[in-house]
Amino acid sequence: MDISNKEQEQEEFESVMVALALDVMLSEERPTYARRKLHLSPGPEEKETADLTKLHLVSGLQEKQIVGSKRHEIHDMVAMVIADGAIPGTDEHFYASQLLLEQKYRDVFSSFKGFAPSVRLGWIKRTWELNNS
Repeated sequence: MDISNKEQEQEEFESVMVALALDVMLSEERPTYARRKLHLSPGPEEKETADLTKLHLVSGLQEKQIVGSKRHEIHDMVAMVIADGAIPGTDEHFYASQLLLEQKYRDVFSSFKGFAPSVRLGWIKRTWELNNS
């Protein structure tokens, strides 16, 4: 099984688990009829804590999805660099692995998809030299 498939399955599993946890939390907030007889309304602090917990779960899931998509974007671009001839261990491969961590460089590099490999590798080398001279 491909590593990216494993990562995708792991992300899907985690999102399902978060959704299930959120469902459980929501169902616990709605008391059944039998509990309602003995139930006291929670105070404002308890409601706020529950709301913050839900917000934290949802924002954590969104953050994880964003990180996962960035990881895939970087992986795809580094694969393109390797296909262009910058095999792992070469200077160009190292430069690309460092530059493509930043969104601005990924944006520019992605605009070169229709160009020759020498143009893309040349841009990587010149950008690295410009930033590290």
